[in-house]
Amino acid sequence: MTLWGQISSKYPEDDVTKDAFLLVEPLLIERGQLDNLPEVVGLSDDDIAEKTYAAAQELALSGQCSAAIPKLTQFLTNHPQSIRVLAARFHLGQCQFEEGALDEALNALEQVVNAPLSDYHESALVLVATLRYNRNEWTEALAHYQHLEQVSELKRHVLEARIGIMRCSRQLGDGDTVLAYVDPILADAETPEDIRLAARYNRALLLLERDADQALSDLQWLAEDGPHAEEASHHLASIQLNNGDAPGAQAAIFAQLNRFGGGSEWAHRSFFLLADAYLAQEDLFQARTTIEQLQANVDVPWVQDSCLDYLDRLTQLENPPSPPDSTESGTEITPQSDNK
Repeated sequence: MTLWGQISSKYPEDDVTKDAFLLVEPLLIERGQLDNLPEVVGLSDDDIAEKTYAAAQELALSGQCSAAIPKLTQFLTNHPQSIRVLAARFHLGQCQFEEGALDEALNALEQVVNAPLSDYHESALVLVATLRYNRNEWTEALAHYQHLEQVSELKRHVLEARIGIMRCSRQLGDGDTVLAYVDPILADAETPEDIRLAARYNRALLLLERDADQALSDLQWLAEDGPHAEEASHHLASIQLNNGDAPGAQAAIFAQLNRFGGGSEWAHRSFFLLADAYLAQEDLFQARTTIEQLQANVDVPWVQDSCLDYLDRLTQLENPPSPPDSTESGTEITPQSDNK
């Protein structure tokens, strides 16, 4: 590089400088030193921009993001009018995303999303929606996922958009939209198993609030296996009890406790449900025994509070108030005669 400096300074209009440039060009590009070249080299501003961008893009595409980020940043600073600006912003944002510079990535990628449609628009939308979702910015993420669903040409991006819409809508309390998207998500053969699980779980919870019997199919599927199996088993027993089958609910709760043990939150809730099943069968003794055992063995604040409330309720059931007497203070009340 020292020799290049000497040659280009001493012979700025000579072909020897042009020949020397060909030897050092890769190093000049790597160092971002293509500006202020002698005219004899024959590179226009557009040529310099193209070469600079190509080198930075190659680093980004090869996964060398730590090296690509300063190169892309320098390119955007030095060549703001280049036709490659949008592509450079996308690669910069993508690399910043990979490197964990999430604020910077969001800034770069939203500039791509807000620009007219381009080859990078769809992929940028995926990343921007993901970034907003991961920040719990449900409304903003939902808008990006809805946009993605409209413009996506790739089937996997359509699916990702629908999954995002379902998740954001669930967080925003829009149950109707969640239910509308579950079926197409489940119908897509490319849907990953964890997303199928989430879709059926979300639908089950929503239907439990609206019409519990409609949730039976999803709950039975969830109860077979997986992270929601215990919760689903609890809800199935609760539906049985609400439908008037107290003995069946009692048997289902025992099966759940035998299968999953008695130490989880859903086990604790099922003990209260078991007491309800005993009450439905007018067995106050077993209901009290169940709650007293739970109170004695589970030192969890909400469980202790609920046990106290339940025991008060049982006490009232065990000691109903006496019916009012027909006499007051020993004086018998007799009807007045109409005869005067």
